[in-house]
Amino acid sequence: MAYTAAQVITQAQRFLIDIDDAAYSDDMLTYLNEGCRRFASETHCCQSYVLISNITDSSIPYLVIRNAIDTIITPGSTEGILFVSKVLPMLGDNWTPLPKAPMSEMKAFLATDVTIPTRYFLYAEAIHFDVEEGVSMNSGAGISFRLWCSYIPADLTATSDLLIIPDEWVHAIVKYMVFCCHIADRSAALANGAYAEFEAIKQAAANVYISQIERIPGAVQ
Repeated sequence: MAYTAAQVITQAQRFLIDIDDAAYSDDMLTYLNEGCRRFASETHCCQSYVLISNITDSSIPYLVIRNAIDTIITPGSTEGILFVSKVLPMLGDNWTPLPKAPMSEMKAFLATDVTIPTRYFLYAEAIHFDVEEGVSMNSGAGISFRLWCSYIPADLTATSDLLIIPDEWVHAIVKYMVFCCHIADRSAALANGAYAEFEAIKQAAANVYISQIERIPGAVQ
């Protein structure tokens, strides 16, 4: 069961002993969105796999992937793609994932008469295949791909909206909101305690989700 923003705000208010006067109510949704963005981007906990159909170009922009995820969840629910961990072309009977190469190790493009990609790399928020640019993939018929990726959820706009952060990590968002409120009050000791709890939960989540995909440079380890 997904939590609404209102339910998470209420949990934070209990820690702040702020149920009755709601002294922080005007800022709570902002704090919640900030916490969700940080948690998702640093743990890769928001994950999805999608079908992208009939691609003929030599690249797939992340915007196309983001829109595909939105059709699974709700329109406008995805702010951006973080990392694509697996690219599976759906050709023939035995589907084999494409190997990934760092951009610096990519070889020359395939010959213009070869229209089936053999590898891919990630650059400038897009998946790029080794098919020569301008050559239509699969001899113009296009290729459908299954993609596995992590993403950043879009900001919630109302307290009735549902969080995309998995339920088991919502208490981290609560701690982050408590941290923000104490910082606003200049209560450094209380703020530091809440932030330390947020960091500990975030590290535990990162250990779970980043282990499911290849190691990402700069990610929490």
